[in-house]
Amino acid sequence: MTKIQNLSRRNFVKVFGLASGGILLGCNASGTKKEFIPITTDEDSFVPNLFINLKKDGKITLIASRSEMGQGIRTSLASAIADELEADWSYISVEQATGDEKYGNQNTDGSRSVRTMLEPMRKMGATAKMMLIAAAAT
Repeated sequence: MTKIQNLSRRNFVKVFGLASGGILLGCNASGTKKEFIPITTDEDSFVPNLFINLKKDGKITLIASRSEMGQGIRTSLASAIADELEADWSYISVEQATGDEKYGNQNTDGSRSVRTMLEPMRKMGATAKMMLIAAAAT
C-alpha cells in the first residue's frame, strides 16, 4: 500500500520538474540498475541528479562516484560539472559517494574514469544549469 502524501502546488511543480529533469538527465552513469531513483527535495537545496546538490546559500556539493587513487578523479570529474554549471570553485565541495549501485560502476581501476565519465558529468552539469535557467525564467 502506498502512503498518500499531500503536496502544495509549489512542491508539486518542483517534484514534477525534478522528475522530468531526471528523465532528461538520464542519471544512469553506466550502471546496470534501471529503476527510477527518486531525488529528494527539501526547502534548503535543489538536487537535480545524484551528483549535484545546490544549496540556497550558494554552496554546491558534488558527489565523486569514483575513488581518488592519485590521478585527480575527484577534481577532474567535479570540475567538469562545475564548468558546465559555470560555478565558482570556491563554493564547491566534493564528497565521496557511498558504495551504492545507484551511482553506477564505481570501479577505479584501469585509468578510465575520465574517459568514461567526463561526458556524462558534463551533460549532468549542463542539464542542471538549463533547469535553473528555466526555473528563473518562469
